[in-house]
Amino acid sequence: MKILPFSAWLHLFLIRQKIDNIDDSIYELLEHRFQMARLTRHYKSDTFDMRREHEILERLMSKGRLPPECVHDVWTTIMTHSKKEQNKILSN
Repeated sequence: MKILPFSAWLHLFLIRQKIDNIDDSIYELLEHRFQMARLTRHYKSDTFDMRREHEILERLMSKGRLPPECVHDVWTTIMTHSKKEQNKILSN
């Protein structure tokens, strides 16, 4: 492991703190998204809506700031877990 001068170590520490804060924000936003997904379940008969999922992916990929495969992978995972949250309503 490379030994860093104190100023570089401090800078790295501050960057990591910011990353941790971003991760916390992402976590909170995902929690809120899943709450909204559970609410939508009351208004539809099926948790799978291919057209809606395609619209979401297209809208986000068209922003062009992240690699499309990253957007696809991350949001496909989010949508999969959102559907699981929606299906919990049926189980309860």
